Amino acid sequence: MKLLYLIEDVLNNELNKIFSDLRNQLEETANIIQQLVTNDKQNVRLKEVLVIEKIKAELKKDALHMWSQKPTNQRFIGFLRKKENIKAREQFIKEYANRYNREIELFRFILKGIM
Repeated sequence: MKLLYLIEDVLNNELNKIFSDLRNQLEETANIIQQLVTNDKQNVRLKEVLVIEKIKAELKKDALHMWSQKPTNQRFIGFLRKKENIKAREQFIKEYANRYNREIELFRFILKGIM
């Protein structure tokens, strides 16, 4: 009878060790999966930010092109020594980009649904 209890104890210990090892492996796997999901979410956010920044850069490029098409008397200041009116140029770019803020926010919302 003692031998039967001894065998039962050994088997229980071995089973507990096996289950403990399995639990640890499952926890490690769950942690890895959680990190992958977190990294994926971060990658999606990064892609979203990059796309929006690319759009903003294109808007600025378009605004600069439009600015360069304006008449000289609107772009430059000074009588004898003409220099570009930087404040007016920056204000023009800002206003041009602001016209598209609503569309950019809508696009950001759409991107969140896609990515």
